[in-house]
Amino acid sequence: GSWAGPTYAHPTWMKMTRVGKVMSAFLSEDGTTWTLVDTVHISMKTDVYMGIALTSHNNLVSNTSTFQNLKFTGDGGSGSGSGSGSGGGGSALPCQAPGWQFSDVGSVGLPGSACYDSNTKQWEIVASGADIWGSEDQFGFVYRELVGDGEVSMQMTKLQNTHTYAKGGLMIREDLSTNSKHAMIVMNQTKRAFQYRRAKGAATAPASGSWTGPTYAHPTWMKMTRVGNVISSFLSEDGNSWSLVDTVQISMKTNVYVGIALTSHNNLIYNTSTFDNIVFSGEAAASFPVELLDFQAEPATLGVQLLWKTASELNNNYFTVERSGDGSIFEILSHVNGEGTSSTISEYVTMDEDPLDGLIYYRLSQTDFDGVKTMLSTITYRNEDNFDDRFEVYPNPVTGTTFSLTTFGIPMEITKRIRVLDANGREILRSTMSGTDGSVDLPANLPTGVYHVMIDYQGGILGKSIIIE
Repeated sequence: GSWAGPTYAHPTWMKMTRVGKVMSAFLSEDGTTWTLVDTVHISMKTDVYMGIALTSHNNLVSNTSTFQNLKFTGDGGSGSGSGSGSGGGGSALPCQAPGWQFSDVGSVGLPGSACYDSNTKQWEIVASGADIWGSEDQFGFVYRELVGDGEVSMQMTKLQNTHTYAKGGLMIREDLSTNSKHAMIVMNQTKRAFQYRRAKGAATAPASGSWTGPTYAHPTWMKMTRVGNVISSFLSEDGNSWSLVDTVQISMKTNVYVGIALTSHNNLIYNTSTFDNIVFSGEAAASFPVELLDFQAEPATLGVQLLWKTASELNNNYFTVERSGDGSIFEILSHVNGEGTSSTISEYVTMDEDPLDGLIYYRLSQTDFDGVKTMLSTITYRNEDNFDDRFEVYPNPVTGTTFSLTTFGIPMEITKRIRVLDANGREILRSTMSGTDGSVDLPANLPTGVYHVMIDYQGGILGKSIIIE
């Protein structure tokens, strides 16, 4: 769609995001509601340069243009001019809060992230994920460990509307596996739901009034409590007077995970939403023996390189790096000796010389000299060099109401579930396809523009952008 898509007029709002290797571009009419243009996977160094670019397209003529409301969010590095807010200067967002961690749960299509602003007490969470529903979940989770009884509350200040059932809220979860027991109070744009999974691997069930009760507007305050096996959910208009939504009895382990859950309800689109005033009450798990600053995976000549960095270590014997193809069953990749006790930044690296095909989950844990193991972080990496599954769309741009599909690398006997989404992530149609070739009939009178085709099959999810003229 570059240079051939819709017509625009200045002023125009633009946004770019970088999450791992995924670069995404957005446009907006008001700087608040953003429309995805497209995404691309590019492997770059950890430190990159981002900002405003301008060319006159004539080396003998000057082009003078104006830009305003420049906002930067992220780690500004150690150079001059890094910052957050309008323009440069100031200090970079710390992107972490003591005691809290972020992890993707389940087979998310795009790796998520979370950033905490200690000045505003606000979390910005970026997550994909097909849904928190059925017998398996895919979402982003900001969490901490709770021992026994306790409660957590927060205010959801903005929920991006990536899908009718994109949702965010509070969750109490037994573990970080994709099919764990859990209970949650969540909201989409106007409705609330209290949902739970009583047994590992069972189907999620909604409490009475979920998605059919009163209408709400953001920002919204939420609270969850755990007393024995009883988990309760509450809503509030001011964070002081609480109204009970519902309760459920679920037998969980003594140590559980509590925090903020977010899913875009579309595994090929990021949902960027904000939450603030998170309050945790109860007995927290013992302080982490390692203060982890970063854990990431990068392509290398011999496979995939795993790198992590710690700010401090206490009684740390060694790290364990594990990998998985489904986010559930992990195998040990390597052990790396720790620093013991240290108060300075330490950097580590190990290799996965024979990486799995497609989406890989990497998990980092730490074991102290007493034999106690602590989970630190889980990340995802798409091994594109060995990922032969793909599909082609033709014609593209689509000039009529039908286009054809051809898949490569996917066994023909596997049923392919096809969905077409508009630029805002709304589903236009869904169908299925057998074999390697098929056609898709679009609804009549679709507006011109960029759309996304998703193929969901046993083994993964593929996506491609198309232009409808």
